[in-house]
Amino acid sequence: MILLFLACFMFGIGTVCLIFRATLLNILMGFQILFFGISLLFAFLSSILNSQELSYLFGFFLLFVFVGLVAVGFSLIIRVYYLKKSIQVGELRNLKH
Repeated sequence: MILLFLACFMFGIGTVCLIFRATLLNILMGFQILFFGISLLFAFLSSILNSQELSYLFGFFLLFVFVGLVAVGFSLIIRVYYLKKSIQVGELRNLKH
């Protein structure tokens, strides 16, 4: 049961980081915490459903998606820093032109 509370807590912290952070790096860290909370939720569901193979499959799939997200996110952060010399989210509105 503690694993469920920990997963929900990490999911909540990740969501708060996504909403209230101002830099791209902090938003990416929020995504990381959010996905780790979801992975813990799959681990908790494996103990309830007695289906470890399915939950491990979902966990690994989520991990691979997460690695792709981090790679693309870091490349975008590097490109934005190269163009603007800042990673503040408010300054990205000027990239429309």
